[in-house]
Amino acid sequence: MTPRTFRKSAEKYPSRKYNGKNYCRYCGRELAGRKTSFCNYRCIADFLIHTDSTQFRNYIIARDAGICQLCGFGCAHNGIVHHIVSIANGGSEFDERNAILVCKQHHDELHSIESNKTKEKFKAMFGVTEHVVEHE
Repeated sequence: MTPRTFRKSAEKYPSRKYNGKNYCRYCGRELAGRKTSFCNYRCIADFLIHTDSTQFRNYIIARDAGICQLCGFGCAHNGIVHHIVSIANGGSEFDERNAILVCKQHHDELHSIESNKTKEKFKAMFGVTEHVVEHE
């Protein structure tokens, strides 16, 4: 298993100041007035979704309407955000295209060695073969 690497938000979204002008850390537009980091609330929200795990989880729950994407039952309170391509296998940690909401039962099955039925359903839905790092 490869070691997990984290990118600091300051490295991914650096403070942008060129020639005495400030630029938005998320979209890169020139900032007006006294603003020094973001141009509007949408850039702040998008920045937080891509750098804060709690905001990212809340976004995935809202996007998937609190429903497990494998069984179709509601799981907003105990749902788990599952990465389609695991982070250890090179999947992006904060990419919404690489995450789905699943119930605890299906998440446990996806990460267990014996659950071929759930893994086959997952493979049929997402076309991914190596999404789970087998635990030793």
